[in-house]
Amino acid sequence: MSAEHKAVVDQATGEIYVDPKKDCPHIGQHVGANITADVISKAFEEGSCHGCADKTENWVCLHCGQVNCSRYVNSHASKHYEDTQHGIAISFSDLSVWCYLCDWYIASPDLMPHISAVYKSKFGKVHPAMKKKGKRSKDKDSSGASSNDKQDEQDGAAPGSSSSSSASK
Repeated sequence: MSAEHKAVVDQATGEIYVDPKKDCPHIGQHVGANITADVISKAFEEGSCHGCADKTENWVCLHCGQVNCSRYVNSHASKHYEDTQHGIAISFSDLSVWCYLCDWYIASPDLMPHISAVYKSKFGKVHPAMKKKGKRSKDKDSSGASSNDKQDEQDGAAPGSSSSSSASK
């Protein structure tokens, strides 16, 4: 493991966690514009590995939307990368994002829509970071819609209703 890629030990708790790479240069090339919240939601619902139909620990390719199992199952996500060079995938298990080209976990604001889509599919509610980002207010815009109505529409709910819905490499 290079100095750039490291696991960190929390001195207070002794827990070990991964420090994701925050400057991955591959996001623009390896995250497909067609991978929308709807595509991710459908992939999550179907949930089976394309290669073996396993449902326990799967990743979705952020280039094409194919679901494949982790290296701890049958390594179909790694095989998908080797076969296609689609370099970035997100875990349905823990919402982590892996870049095969960096060979490490990555984090970027550009990935939040994808992480949020998995979060909403898995937990049935909007990711907490997205709620903070769009600080909901009752102010009306020039169309007469409140920012709450716009957030509800983004969350998949009818304006003015509750925005709640159901729901390794």
